[in-house]
Amino acid sequence: INTFIHPMPWIDKIAFQRRLMSCGVEFNWNNLDSWIWFNGDLDKYYNELISSDSKRNLNVISSYAVHRWLGKKGSTLIHYELILSAINQFTSGEGLHVLDAGCGLGAGLMWFETNGPKSFELVGHTISSTQLKFINSLPSHIFQAVLKSYDELEVYGNDSSDKRALDVIYSIEAFIHSPDEDNTLKQWSNALADQGIVIIVDDF
Repeated sequence: INTFIHPMPWIDKIAFQRRLMSCGVEFNWNNLDSWIWFNGDLDKYYNELISSDSKRNLNVISSYAVHRWLGKKGSTLIHYELILSAINQFTSGEGLHVLDAGCGLGAGLMWFETNGPKSFELVGHTISSTQLKFINSLPSHIFQAVLKSYDELEVYGNDSSDKRALDVIYSIEAFIHSPDEDNTLKQWSNALADQGIVIIVDDF
């Protein structure tokens, strides 16, 4: 595997390094394993990412769907279409309690509220205060978003408790951030209703 990182479009290698450092990257140029983003502070990383991008349109979901592009047209919305298809395939498709685990700027929640069954009860978890502020500025919506890790699911209970369990947990390019994947999956499993499903889109 060629681990050389080409500095294009930065012709000046020093300028490229300075740009990376301005984005919160700490690194030894000769050791790629040494790269650290924002000293490992994911909240700080996402807050900076959002504040540095002013091109987002609150009325256009694709403009604030922070995923990589898919398909020939480079869509950031195909993820949601695929998830909805899986939900319809493996569940009743109606009256579901759905969690967006790592909801970003709320694009998935808004898309499902707009395009999915109206009977969905939608909630999202984000660890970024800036992301939550953005979500709260979106056009009128019913879904809820909270400032919590996607491991903090005690409030949802399970089928043996008096708290409503989750029927669907989906996570797009967020599971990769878990510091303990086994624990995350355990917490998700504990919060699921019988026959509940987990959908992970995380191919990085």
